[in-house]
Amino acid sequence: MNQSKMIPETRPGEPAQYIVEAPDSAERRRLLAVWLERERAAGATTHLLSCDFGFAGPWAGLADLLRAIVPEAEREVPGLVERHADELTLVLPSLRQTLSSLNPTLTDTASPGEKVRNYPMDRAYRIVQGLIDFLSAWSAHRQAAPWVIACDRFEDAGALVKLFFRELARRRGKELGLTLICAVTPGAADGVELAEGCPTTVLRWALPAEPELPADPRRMSKLARELEATCENDGWKLNENIPRLIYYWQRSETPEKALVWMGMAFGEYNHFGFYEDALRYGNEIVAHLDAIIASTEEFTRWNLVGSMVNCYLALNRPEEALDIIEREGLAKVDDGGDRSRIFYILALIHSRFLPKPDFQKAEGYIDRGLAELKTAAIPEHEKTFLEVFLNNGLAFIRHRQGRPQEAIDLCQQGYEMLEEKLLHDHHRLHRSVLLYNMAQVYAALQEREKAVEYYSAAMKYDPNYSEYFNERGNTYLSLGRPDLAIADYREAIQLSAPYQEVWTNLGQAYRATGSLPEAVEAYSRALDLEPYQMLPRLGRAQAYDALGRSREALSDYTDALDREPAQPLALANRATLWYELGELGKAVEDLDRAVALQPDNPELLFNRAVALADLARSAEAVRDLHAVLALGVEGEERADIEARIAGLTGAEPAPPTALESASPA
Repeated sequence: MNQSKMIPETRPGEPAQYIVEAPDSAERRRLLAVWLERERAAGATTHLLSCDFGFAGPWAGLADLLRAIVPEAEREVPGLVERHADELTLVLPSLRQTLSSLNPTLTDTASPGEKVRNYPMDRAYRIVQGLIDFLSAWSAHRQAAPWVIACDRFEDAGALVKLFFRELARRRGKELGLTLICAVTPGAADGVELAEGCPTTVLRWALPAEPELPADPRRMSKLARELEATCENDGWKLNENIPRLIYYWQRSETPEKALVWMGMAFGEYNHFGFYEDALRYGNEIVAHLDAIIASTEEFTRWNLVGSMVNCYLALNRPEEALDIIEREGLAKVDDGGDRSRIFYILALIHSRFLPKPDFQKAEGYIDRGLAELKTAAIPEHEKTFLEVFLNNGLAFIRHRQGRPQEAIDLCQQGYEMLEEKLLHDHHRLHRSVLLYNMAQVYAALQEREKAVEYYSAAMKYDPNYSEYFNERGNTYLSLGRPDLAIADYREAIQLSAPYQEVWTNLGQAYRATGSLPEAVEAYSRALDLEPYQMLPRLGRAQAYDALGRSREALSDYTDALDREPAQPLALANRATLWYELGELGKAVEDLDRAVALQPDNPELLFNRAVALADLARSAEAVRDLHAVLALGVEGEERADIEARIAGLTGAEPAPPTALESASPA
């Protein structure tokens, strides 16, 4: 059989996705290479990648793709690599030899003992979107031919790599003319999630299975030692090669040496918010926790257990977090400082993360943590910090209990204690967090000027933290100062890889200033990042409507209603567009649905009456107008409705009108 015939005929330039099921073998890789060679001969840009997490870690496959592109991009597009330095250096840490982070935050630069904040999962997703923007800009510069990317061992890829290729196909599949080929073992196709809306074909190649040959332990030991020596004086190169070190040592004469490297990888990926991928190492670490702690002074028990807890909480698995912190932390950790941290986390689990909060139990853990500090054999400056840290947890509890002033007082007292008792350059991150927490409470109390004051104070400590600008922008917008909001949102965008929320907020601010084309652009950017979000979809629809672009507005309203049908204001606004386009029957259908959802809304009833009257359904129109009167309208509005009723019943003609759009989102 000519195995090359297994390769399908493709349509160059048209986005397509293929899942190839075949045994993991040299023959599978050879056929993938033949496929790419055929596409390259037809003018395509091609890449064959191995996505083997076990060998190359969380960025396996994607790192090789970027490694091939970055040198050319540096030569040919001045500034492009630098603009995406924050994202690229996370995937390829060795680039930090020549590239610096544009906007380092205190979360990045704080010393290990002062890191009180890890990045949220959303931050890792932003990295993926920023890398797609980088690849898109590079392709646009080169005016490249269609792209064909084959990802071997795709079922083994890291969570962020899978997300990258799914989002690349969704966001830029058409632009790149992308053909994405994902090779997996037999039976694994059903577990592969690819981009919606892009044609997907499953191919099953009947290839012979190849037995996996055992590794040579002596050779693996040699490779591990050589790699360690190569990276010895280069921390960033070492960081990039930790997954390979783990792979070599696991198959070596001394596989236990892999455990320490696994602990280092776990801590690194956990800090950067790669929680799903970090957990692949974390599960192995928990199984060998005692052995790791006994073999090295690199970690304390709480270093590893606390990181596991953080992973579980970030992944919304609080019950597992509670189990491991009680079983491997509270029951076995003796250090007083670490025990106080354990009680803090237990308080947060019971007040924030579990489905049913228990504030009394949470406060009890704070008290136990404070009591632990009194006898802890740790330096006074660390006691001061941990006391403030625990009381910050109590402030959160008070806020959740509806006692905001007590929450503010606790944060204020903690901030003043740090200012008074610690050196100026110590625990700057925690000082900014306390100020930020106070800002959030003031914002919740609608004391917006105070919120702005405290957001601004937090920014002085951490001027590159995008979220501070985004949230101060929200406060300015709620104060009716959209120009200041726009400035903050723009700064937030500059300080971070792209995220939907800030682009949506920018669209809202532009719409508030009447800058409708700019609003459409901002909403469109938000929807490019997250197409199923309702607020930017409805906001763009309203901006299109105000610009007279009725068909585009209609499309956005329809898309929103297809996903969430029970939206009375969206139905009302789409009804207005149908009415303006002369589709009176469709306008009434939408208003029927809207009235069913809000039967006592006089605006909806009135608009339906107008449409029904134009359809010569006078009795139904009169019914709706009487329903409006029954809701208690008075004055000129009542007189107008009574005149309309009279006109419809033959007494006098009703005045001309049109449907009114519902209030903006």
